[in-house]
Amino acid sequence: MSQDFMVSVIIPVYQGEKFLNQCIDSVLNQTHEKIEAICVNDGSKDQSLEILREYERKDQRVRVFSQDNRGQSAARNLALSHAKGKFVVFIDSDDYIGKDYIKELYDEIIKERADMVVCGYTKVDMEGKILFSKVIEGAEKRKDPIFPLTYISCNRIISRDLIVKNGFTYWEGVQCEDIPFILKLETAAKKVSYIKGTQYYYRTNTNSTTEVFKKKGIPREKIPFAAIKESVEYSKKYRNRFTEKQLEYYVCRILTTLIFELGKKSDPAIVLELCDYARKILRTYYPEYNKNPYIKMRSLKEVPVAHRMGVFLFAFTIKIRCIKPFALLYTRF
Repeated sequence: MSQDFMVSVIIPVYQGEKFLNQCIDSVLNQTHEKIEAICVNDGSKDQSLEILREYERKDQRVRVFSQDNRGQSAARNLALSHAKGKFVVFIDSDDYIGKDYIKELYDEIIKERADMVVCGYTKVDMEGKILFSKVIEGAEKRKDPIFPLTYISCNRIISRDLIVKNGFTYWEGVQCEDIPFILKLETAAKKVSYIKGTQYYYRTNTNSTTEVFKKKGIPREKIPFAAIKESVEYSKKYRNRFTEKQLEYYVCRILTTLIFELGKKSDPAIVLELCDYARKILRTYYPEYNKNPYIKMRSLKEVPVAHRMGVFLFAFTIKIRCIKPFALLYTRF
């Protein structure tokens, strides 16, 4: 099979037996058939590996690898090292995709000669009931690289050359590893295209690590402090599509997410450290952040109000030196 047409679909699997069949069936039933499904069992204790091996026996497009439990980042990195396709798509094992998902992304990346194509997604509950769809409005006309600001790996197709030639890997051992990885992809890419499709079905899995952290708070050692610092330094040096002010806004949005999302329900000491970390990043790399025109509430009308408000409040509370009490209050609830 020609690598020029093939898409490597990467599926990290940990304790995924409940939804694994639906996930892999949705990949194998794609209208774009030139795919390989690279599944990495990340030390599952349930029947996940047995399910994967059965698919591997039945369909030559499925390749299965297994490792001790090292986390989703390590599983993705292992899969990337074995990928053969010209393009890469990531799917989580508790999610699934519509039959035209890969075709829509593939057709766009070929037509536009892009390095990456980003789409919307559909949120579903544990039973697969649709909760809402997130559409990239005005996708076909989108020119501004700072929108949409998405940090998930699973709503896009990526040129494997973009990853390999730049030596990009996921930072292992941390949570929210998508954020630094996507930031580097976004800034290294010369062209990114967007489509309105929402055929990625993202499941709200109440048992996932992310959901557990949202309820109980994140341990300090899982926060990607070093990874984000490294990605900011890379992005300032190698940005292709961003002006300095656009990249500055992007980084402010990331820091806002760190404090108000990762900090949710976390120990107050962690929230305070996140605030200190954000202030240090801005002081070191973007000391004039508060002059950024994108931070104003009237800017970026296409961006959801909640996102604009979040970044505005983040920047404003740092400016008036009350980010810590504000963050402590917000993250308690």
